[in-house]
Amino acid sequence: DAEVWALYAGALDLFGPVPTLIEWDQDIPELEVLLAEAGRAEALLNGHRTHIA
Repeated sequence: DAEVWALYAGALDLFGPVPTLIEWDQDIPELEVLLAEAGRAEALLNGHRTHIA
């Protein structure tokens, strides 16, 4: 989990703020978990926008 978020942060550094897709291969979690993951991705994305501005 932490490794995936570190990879995402690195991708933002390389490619800049781009649309993000969160995907599970199996065992899709409850909606509240999906929303939390989307919020985390959005926070990283917004932090990156602030960082490059």
